[in-house]
Amino acid sequence: MASFNRGRASRCSLLLSLVLLWGCAHGANQETQNKAQGHYRVALTLVHEAGEKLAANEPAQVTFKYRRALSEIKSALEFDENNADIHYLASTIYFLGFREHEWAIKHGQHAIEVRRQNDKKNFPEAQNLLGSILIDAGRPAEAIVYLKKARADLLYVTPYFADKELGVAHLKLGEAAKAITYFERALSGHADLCGAYINLIEAYELEQRHDRALHTADRFVETCDTDRLRASCGPALLSAGYYRRGMSYLKLGQRDAAIDSFRICTERFSGEAVSDRCLQNFNRLIRGAGS
Repeated sequence: MASFNRGRASRCSLLLSLVLLWGCAHGANQETQNKAQGHYRVALTLVHEAGEKLAANEPAQVTFKYRRALSEIKSALEFDENNADIHYLASTIYFLGFREHEWAIKHGQHAIEVRRQNDKKNFPEAQNLLGSILIDAGRPAEAIVYLKKARADLLYVTPYFADKELGVAHLKLGEAAKAITYFERALSGHADLCGAYINLIEAYELEQRHDRALHTADRFVETCDTDRLRASCGPALLSAGYYRRGMSYLKLGQRDAAIDSFRICTERFSGEAVSDRCLQNFNRLIRGAGS
């Protein structure tokens, strides 16, 4: 099974921050429910621990935590396969831990169906998760259907997650103007969505709106490269922000500012994939060649 794409760590951190509530049991006696709940809570703890290990750049421990979580959630399903929260967590584990799209989609859809059948309620968290999975699986048009349903639910307490994912879906479809609307709305709802700034910069660049791309890059640095968010944001996202800020400065003819941004990217994030491009641009600008 393939490990989860680390480039999507910002999206994972948002999904991991969701509070999974244990719902009412349907079709299970109290003893069976208690056993299912025990395995579920162990799995949930392991998923959060995996997120901490991911932030600490300990990939072996991330894999270990997710494998244990998968074992626990399978045990929970053996005791109660008719619980929406168990299926939701199973979907999360298959997606974040193993990038197993089909299994993640199956459990996500089942979570939505079970919640609707048992409680006559919508499940916007699962709809948002399913949208994220479908985007990652290369199916953004299908994702939009689920994400719009989540966004339209007035009881969904984190609609900005759906806004961000809708932006990503439209960006994947080449619809930059629509993507910009959703990213701006997501950041208006929750300014700490660091990944949304990077997505928004990309959308503005596609629209050739380099002044807005630079403004967004500055917002990213001011918000995310701070003591409060730096660790959770992670070096991959921070380096991408400085690279894109440098490119925005460059396209606007601000050579010295571009050099400074590429220098920060190179010096602070030398181990990240984008650092080579930062270094190349830095050297070219220093030699006066530009990029």
